[in-house]
Amino acid sequence: MGKVEEAVYLARNVIDLIPNVRSRSLDRKDRQFVMSRFSGIAASACALLLEIQEPDQALEYLEKGRAVILGQVMNDQSDVSALHVQFPDLACTYESL
Repeated sequence: MGKVEEAVYLARNVIDLIPNVRSRSLDRKDRQFVMSRFSGIAASACALLLEIQEPDQALEYLEKGRAVILGQVMNDQSDVSALHVQFPDLACTYESL
């Protein structure tokens, strides 16, 4: 619709707010749902920023999007409470590593 500046503003705000949405209080399915709703926003923000000749910002927001995904993966791997219930010895080994 030709409103690139508005789209850039919205995309930046969405990416900046995503880490606040993926709370540890949500279960895994809910966190995955939240992440799936926002998949592709970093790439869209990057494309919009490139369109307005902001390559440094484009790279920054692409990396921010990647960091959110990596943070999500790391949070999922750090919760070993279910593993403790089924395999306590394995959970202890995992935590010590």
